[in-house]
Amino acid sequence: MKTKKLRYEFDPEADRLAIFDGDKNLGGFIGKSATREFLEALERGAEISITNRNNGMEKSKKVQRLRAIWISQGIDNHRESILEGYGVTSTADLNVAQLDELIRQYSAEYHKPASEDTRNLRSSILTLLTRLGVYNTSDDWAAVNQFMMDKRIAGKLMYQCTDDELRILKRKLHNIVRKTEEDLKQEKRSMRLN
Repeated sequence: MKTKKLRYEFDPEADRLAIFDGDKNLGGFIGKSATREFLEALERGAEISITNRNNGMEKSKKVQRLRAIWISQGIDNHRESILEGYGVTSTADLNVAQLDELIRQYSAEYHKPASEDTRNLRSSILTLLTRLGVYNTSDDWAAVNQFMMDKRIAGKLMYQCTDDELRILKRKLHNIVRKTEEDLKQEKRSMRLN
Protein backbone atom coordinates (compact mmCIF):
# COMPACT_ATOMS: atom_id res chain seq x y z
CA MET A 1 0.00 0.00 0.00
CA LYS A 2 1.33 3.39 -1.00
CA THR A 3 1.61 6.02 1.77
CA LYS A 4 0.20 9.48 1.01
CA LYS A 5 2.79 12.21 0.73
CA LEU A 6 1.10 15.28 2.13
CA ARG A 7 2.25 18.77 1.34
CA TYR A 8 1.82 21.72 3.71
CA GLU A 9 1.58 25.45 3.05
CA PHE A 10 2.10 27.71 6.04
CA ASP A 11 1.16 31.39 5.93
CA PRO A 12 2.71 32.98 9.05
CA GLU A 13 1.11 36.35 8.34
CA ALA A 14 -2.39 34.85 8.42
CA ASP A 15 -1.54 32.10 10.94
CA ARG A 16 -2.89 29.48 8.53
CA LEU A 17 -1.66 26.00 7.67
CA ALA A 18 -3.17 24.30 4.61
CA ILE A 19 -2.73 20.57 3.97
CA PHE A 20 -2.68 19.19 0.41
CA ASP A 21 -2.68 15.74 -1.15
CA GLY A 22 -1.26 16.60 -4.55
CA ASP A 23 -3.41 19.52 -5.67
CA LYS A 24 -6.37 18.54 -3.50
CA ASN A 25 -6.81 20.77 -0.45
CA LEU A 26 -7.60 18.60 2.58
CA GLY A 27 -8.26 21.53 4.92
CA GLY A 28 -5.97 22.89 7.58
CA PHE A 29 -5.64 24.95 10.73
CA ILE A 30 -5.98 28.61 11.74
CA GLY A 31 -4.43 30.53 14.63
CA LYS A 32 -2.38 28.95 17.41
CA SER A 33 -3.28 25.44 16.29
CA ALA A 34 -1.85 26.26 12.82
CA THR A 35 1.49 27.25 14.35
CA ARG A 36 1.51 24.16 16.58
CA GLU A 37 0.71 21.84 13.65
CA PHE A 38 3.31 23.60 11.49
CA LEU A 39 6.02 22.96 14.11
CA GLU A 40 4.99 19.31 14.46
CA ALA A 41 5.03 18.81 10.66
CA LEU A 42 8.44 20.49 10.55
CA GLU A 43 9.76 18.02 13.15
CA ARG A 44 8.38 15.10 11.10
CA GLY A 45 10.28 16.37 8.08
CA ALA A 46 7.13 17.06 6.06
CA GLU A 47 7.24 18.99 2.79
CA ILE A 48 6.35 22.53 3.86
CA SER A 49 6.31 25.72 1.86
CA ILE A 50 6.00 29.14 3.43
CA THR A 51 3.56 31.38 1.60
CA ASN A 52 1.93 34.73 1.88
CA ARG A 53 -1.28 34.16 -0.01
CA ASN A 54 -2.95 37.34 1.14
CA ASN A 55 -0.11 39.50 -0.30
CA GLY A 56 -1.06 42.31 2.05
CA MET A 57 -4.33 43.23 0.33
CA GLU A 58 -6.53 41.15 2.65
CA LYS A 59 -4.71 42.48 5.69
CA SER A 60 -4.93 46.07 4.46
CA LYS A 61 -8.69 45.75 3.92
CA LYS A 62 -9.13 44.27 7.40
CA VAL A 63 -7.12 47.10 8.98
CA GLN A 64 -9.36 49.60 7.14
CA ARG A 65 -12.50 47.76 8.25
CA LEU A 66 -11.38 47.64 11.89
CA ARG A 67 -10.47 51.32 11.91
CA ALA A 68 -13.83 52.18 10.29
CA ILE A 69 -15.62 50.23 13.04
CA TRP A 70 -13.67 52.05 15.75
CA ILE A 71 -14.25 55.45 14.14
CA SER A 72 -18.00 54.80 13.78
CA GLN A 73 -18.13 53.82 17.46
CA GLY A 74 -16.16 56.89 18.49
CA ILE A 75 -13.36 54.87 20.10
CA ASP A 76 -10.55 55.18 17.56
CA ASN A 77 -8.60 57.40 19.97
CA HIS A 78 -8.46 54.40 22.37
CA ARG A 79 -6.55 52.40 19.75
CA GLU A 80 -3.35 52.28 21.83
CA SER A 81 -5.04 50.79 24.89
CA ILE A 82 -6.87 48.22 22.74
CA LEU A 83 -3.67 47.20 20.92
CA GLU A 84 -1.72 47.05 24.20
CA GLY A 85 -3.08 43.54 24.81
CA TYR A 86 -1.56 42.39 21.52
CA GLY A 87 1.88 43.83 22.24
CA VAL A 88 1.75 46.21 19.27
CA THR A 89 1.29 49.95 18.85
CA SER A 90 -0.24 50.02 15.37
CA THR A 91 -3.03 48.09 13.65
CA ALA A 92 -0.54 47.52 10.80
CA ASP A 93 1.51 45.35 13.18
CA LEU A 94 -1.39 42.94 13.80
CA ASN A 95 -1.55 39.69 11.86
CA VAL A 96 -4.69 38.64 9.97
CA ALA A 97 -5.93 36.33 12.75
CA GLN A 98 -5.63 39.16 15.31
CA LEU A 99 -7.45 41.55 12.96
CA ASP A 100 -10.24 38.98 12.51
CA GLU A 101 -10.50 38.63 16.30
CA LEU A 102 -10.76 42.39 16.84
CA ILE A 103 -13.30 42.79 14.03
CA ARG A 104 -15.46 40.07 15.64
CA GLN A 105 -14.99 41.65 19.08
CA TYR A 106 -16.03 45.16 18.01
CA SER A 107 -18.69 44.32 15.41
CA ALA A 108 -22.21 44.08 16.78
CA GLU A 109 -23.12 41.63 14.00
CA TYR A 110 -21.03 38.91 15.68
CA HIS A 111 -22.69 39.21 19.08
CA LYS A 112 -25.59 37.05 20.16
CA PRO A 113 -28.78 38.76 21.35
CA ALA A 114 -28.67 39.82 24.98
CA SER A 115 -30.81 38.22 27.66
CA GLU A 116 -33.59 40.18 29.34
CA ASP A 117 -31.43 40.62 32.49
CA THR A 118 -28.58 42.03 30.40
CA ARG A 119 -30.93 44.39 28.55
CA ASN A 120 -32.33 45.62 31.88
CA LEU A 121 -28.83 46.24 33.25
CA ARG A 122 -27.86 48.15 30.09
CA SER A 123 -31.06 50.18 30.29
CA SER A 124 -30.31 51.11 33.94
CA ILE A 125 -26.79 52.13 32.94
CA LEU A 126 -28.12 54.29 30.08
CA THR A 127 -30.47 56.00 32.55
CA LEU A 128 -27.51 56.78 34.80
CA LEU A 129 -25.47 57.99 31.82
CA THR A 130 -28.37 60.27 30.88
CA ARG A 131 -28.36 61.73 34.40
CA LEU A 132 -24.62 62.33 34.02
CA GLY A 133 -25.15 64.06 30.66
CA VAL A 134 -23.16 61.46 28.72
CA TYR A 135 -26.12 59.99 26.83
CA ASN A 136 -28.24 62.87 25.54
CA THR A 137 -29.88 61.48 22.41
CA SER A 138 -30.84 57.98 21.43
CA ASP A 139 -28.22 57.93 18.66
CA ASP A 140 -25.30 59.40 20.62
CA TRP A 141 -23.41 56.12 21.04
CA ALA A 142 -20.04 57.69 20.23
CA ALA A 143 -20.17 59.65 23.52
CA VAL A 144 -21.27 56.55 25.46
CA ASN A 145 -18.56 54.41 23.85
CA GLN A 146 -15.94 57.07 24.53
CA PHE A 147 -17.01 57.23 28.19
CA MET A 148 -17.12 53.43 28.54
CA MET A 149 -13.62 52.96 27.05
CA ASP A 150 -12.06 54.98 29.86
CA LYS A 151 -10.23 52.38 31.98
CA ARG A 152 -11.54 54.02 35.16
CA ILE A 153 -15.10 53.34 33.97
CA ALA A 154 -15.09 49.99 32.12
CA GLY A 155 -12.23 49.91 29.61
CA LYS A 156 -14.56 48.30 27.07
CA LEU A 157 -17.81 48.87 25.25
CA MET A 158 -21.11 48.18 26.97
CA TYR A 159 -22.00 45.16 24.82
CA GLN A 160 -18.60 43.62 25.67
CA CYS A 161 -19.33 43.67 29.41
CA THR A 162 -20.56 40.57 31.20
CA ASP A 163 -23.57 40.82 33.50
CA ASP A 164 -21.26 40.91 36.53
CA GLU A 165 -19.24 43.74 34.97
CA LEU A 166 -22.48 45.59 34.19
CA ARG A 167 -23.60 45.26 37.83
CA ILE A 168 -20.26 46.66 39.03
CA LEU A 169 -20.51 49.46 36.47
CA LYS A 170 -24.05 50.25 37.58
CA ARG A 171 -22.90 50.64 41.20
CA LYS A 172 -19.93 52.75 40.12
CA LEU A 173 -22.14 55.04 37.99
CA HIS A 174 -24.73 55.26 40.74
CA ASN A 175 -22.00 56.50 43.10
CA ILE A 176 -20.76 59.02 40.52
CA VAL A 177 -24.32 60.32 40.00
CA ARG A 178 -24.89 60.58 43.75
CA LYS A 179 -21.58 62.43 44.26
CA THR A 180 -22.26 64.76 41.31
CA GLU A 181 -25.74 65.60 42.59
CA GLU A 182 -24.43 66.20 46.12
CA ASP A 183 -21.75 68.53 44.72
CA LEU A 184 -24.41 70.45 42.76
CA LYS A 185 -26.56 70.85 45.88
CA GLN A 186 -23.56 72.07 47.84
CA GLU A 187 -22.70 74.52 45.08
CA LYS A 188 -26.27 75.89 45.04
CA ARG A 189 -26.21 76.31 48.83
CA SER A 190 -22.93 78.22 48.60
CA MET A 191 -24.35 80.49 45.88
CA ARG A 192 -27.41 81.34 48.03
CA LEU A 193 -25.24 82.22 51.00
CA ASN A 194 -23.17 84.65 48.95
